[in-house]
Amino acid sequence: RPGRFSIYRGKRGIAMAVSGQFLYMCFCLGTYAAHMASIPFWLCYTIREVSRQNRGKVVPTRYEFWAARCLFVGIFMDAIRGVDGLYDTVEDGSFVSVWGRVTVGARFAAWWVRDMCGFIMLLNLHEFILGWTSTALGAHTQRSLVMSLRGSFVVALVGLAASFYGILLTNRQLWQAITMIAVLPYNAVCAFFCVR
Repeated sequence: RPGRFSIYRGKRGIAMAVSGQFLYMCFCLGTYAAHMASIPFWLCYTIREVSRQNRGKVVPTRYEFWAARCLFVGIFMDAIRGVDGLYDTVEDGSFVSVWGRVTVGARFAAWWVRDMCGFIMLLNLHEFILGWTSTALGAHTQRSLVMSLRGSFVVALVGLAASFYGILLTNRQLWQAITMIAVLPYNAVCAFFCVR
């Protein structure tokens, strides 16, 4: 029965709530299915790219070398992270594994490794672009920019690890906000690099 402050009142309101929830669930399941179906494609693509680089068919730049390997590891970790659904309960916000195939700890570890691989790819991309443009313009690379990028990278990795550990230890939603705050400096520095 809807509460007095609920926007769903009467039989029509309950029907709207049920149909809205059903559509939302269908959308979420469709997104999940598309995501999981794309993982084998991306794994095959990265395996092919790494083997091309190893056989000498293509000479990769430093960025391409690390991007292919980080993408492979990141996709593999994303498969581990996504094979079992995870949701937070409405009652207290604690995390629950949908099917119980992957523990929450293993899921967070895979999530951290996946994000680390993505952060490494971004770090290498920005350093490559900064070095290339500095060389092309005949200017020296500003060390402060590189150090701010690397420093915010370390803050994001340590912050994510501490936040995930805090979530596993206490199962409180406060750690989700701390996780987001830990990544903000890296996002801000990357956005600055993109604008620059």
